[in-house]
Amino acid sequence: MRSPGHAKRQRSRSPPRKVDTRRISSALCRMIRYPQHRPEGLVVDATGKVELSNLMSVWASAEGLTETHILDTVEAHKWQDTETMTPRYSLLGEDGSFQIRVHKPRRELQQRKSMPSKPRSTWLVKSEGDEDRRRKGKFTRVKSEPNGKKTTEDPEAWDSEAKEDDEGWEGYNWAKKETADV
Repeated sequence: MRSPGHAKRQRSRSPPRKVDTRRISSALCRMIRYPQHRPEGLVVDATGKVELSNLMSVWASAEGLTETHILDTVEAHKWQDTETMTPRYSLLGEDGSFQIRVHKPRRELQQRKSMPSKPRSTWLVKSEGDEDRRRKGKFTRVKSEPNGKKTTEDPEAWDSEAKEDDEGWEGYNWAKKETADV
């Protein structure tokens, strides 16, 4: 039996858990931007706005979050990029009735600044004048004839390893054609 001084504690001695605003922000963006990630009952309009009360009843309360947690998160992560001031969230409303708008992701707002790289298939073709950096000289495809003579079939230079792996090149031997350094 416990003595009167050892009553059950009414509170934890651990400090209160801090709210992870990054996790909340990530979840908000994911739910509001992408319909496949929305919990059932979350109503989002075409511009990406959601009522705070709807968000609280459908998702946040079940996660143990309060309106203050959500509003603090929106304020803390308001900008996608502080240099260009690209907005992530807009907070609309008055008198306790708030709407949160999640803007489009940065990658959809910015156009590509550089052209995509060329397809890998064009990397294998060597044009006249190109040198193989690993080996001096160029490779040309030559066909073996029955009497043992080799004839040049294609003057275009190729990497020998790439052609050996391709089954469509059976019957061809690969010879290194040396070029003089000028």
